Amino acid sequence: MNRHVRYASKPVWHDATLVTHASCLILLAGLTAADDPPLAKICPHLSRLATVGATGSWQAAPSVVAAIRKILFPDGSEKPFPWGYLTALGAGIAPDPEQTWALMDLAHLRQQRDRLLFLTHDLCHVAPEERAQLLESMHLPLYESGWQRHPLADPAYPVLISARRSWHVSSMHWEQLDHRSFFDLQPTGPDALELLALITHGQMVLARHLLNRQRQQTGKPALNTPWIWGVGTGKAWKTDREVTSGWGVATRTDWVGVAMAAGFTTVAWPAVPTGADFASTLAHWSTADPGPGLVMVHTPQVLWRQGKKAERLAWLQAWDREFLSPLTRLLARSHGTLSVIGDHADPGDEKGVVWVTAQGRALTARRWFWQPMRPVGAETTGSSMDEEALRRIWLA
Repeated sequence: MNRHVRYASKPVWHDATLVTHASCLILLAGLTAADDPPLAKICPHLSRLATVGATGSWQAAPSVVAAIRKILFPDGSEKPFPWGYLTALGAGIAPDPEQTWALMDLAHLRQQRDRLLFLTHDLCHVAPEERAQLLESMHLPLYESGWQRHPLADPAYPVLISARRSWHVSSMHWEQLDHRSFFDLQPTGPDALELLALITHGQMVLARHLLNRQRQQTGKPALNTPWIWGVGTGKAWKTDREVTSGWGVATRTDWVGVAMAAGFTTVAWPAVPTGADFASTLAHWSTADPGPGLVMVHTPQVLWRQGKKAERLAWLQAWDREFLSPLTRLLARSHGTLSVIGDHADPGDEKGVVWVTAQGRALTARRWFWQPMRPVGAETTGSSMDEEALRRIWLA
């Protein structure tokens, strides 16, 4: 088990360097979505912070992942994250940074006129045991190409694979595949043709699988295409890259790895954290000052992808009420800083990233009846701030 991460129902924290003023940065994927009611009705405490503090948007950052890359790793923000290596790091595998790591999962390719469009498995109504059987059939193609599988604790997570040889190839992230053309998303790089050959081999194996034939006979989409992404090594992402000695919580294994690579002691939250998870984290914060905090949550985006609109809105309301509101009071005691970054639930929607930040007394300040509610992300005079400026406020 990696010394930087703990997996437990009640987080166990390492000692950390104390800071004079506590601060916390929250990354929230899927904060907004089409057809949502006004955000002020869903997250009134966040909307209050936008009114009494500062808020704006970053149109150049397509997602919270792009924003956090610039904030955590400003010296390497243009490099793509090696998601395979970071997943292994977050899973406590202690990955060899010299090896190549990647992630793999299955999708459905459907013909639409002259295009082949992706539909990922979580939109194909595939039972977990069906997906597991089809993934198992990919063992031979992977082995023949020099890849080894590594089991993860969560069977619903993409398959983690590694290879001893170097692979220099880049491919689109899994979450950005849906409804996009296969021919527009071809892998790039010196080893792109070899990766494409592996994908083609996997397509032939999946086409012959009995389970896929049965799904087609009953009118269900077959998982007919493997997809591999996040290919890379850990040479430039070792844990000796100390941005801070603070703490972090994250709902995704790869995001746990991102926080650890930045030097944070990190606790894994479940994919859908509940009030008990919020309370445990807040209890620790109230009794100790563990340094700058980083909270990375993708729950709203997961629920949106699963078509659970009501559950997503209910979770956001609970997060705003049971975590954000008490956190603002805790940070206000030490004249701390709280910043929230959120994006749109649909990765294909290029609405950019919205941010909110408040400090000191503003964290608990009232919005007077004569003050108009400022929408989250609304630019105002004097509120312009880029990622580097927010980073300085957070780590000050």
